[in-house]
Amino acid sequence: EEVITRRTKYELNKARDRAHLLLGLVIAVTNLDEVVRIIRASSDRDDAKTQLSAAFGLSARQAQAIVDMRLGSLSGLEREKLEQEFLAASREAAEAETRAPNVVGGGASRDRVENKSAIMVAALPVIASFQSLNA
Repeated sequence: EEVITRRTKYELNKARDRAHLLLGLVIAVTNLDEVVRIIRASSDRDDAKTQLSAAFGLSARQAQAIVDMRLGSLSGLEREKLEQEFLAASREAAEAETRAPNVVGGGASRDRVENKSAIMVAALPVIASFQSLNA
């Protein structure tokens, strides 16, 4: 039982982390012109990360992922894959919480529910604008 608990927590955290990073990347490709402008105007990588975080409300990890992103990831097919991966990771995190709410911290805690809601609320307009770019 302890092994199952640890594994469930690990899988949930992994899915949440991945969804968090992917949300940052989706935000970046949705606002690509502004992201490129910020990076080009920055004095170095750290400055770019700081400015990206401030401009888009990104975490340090999301900003790092954006700065590390390859230009090839901006093609239409790669952008679509990114969106699909984000949606899959978000679903995986939500399913893991639903499957084992008692394993991940004593039931449906308010913080987890608010965190999941905040991620999904933030993601919806990003996904909508992302899909309009591909239309």
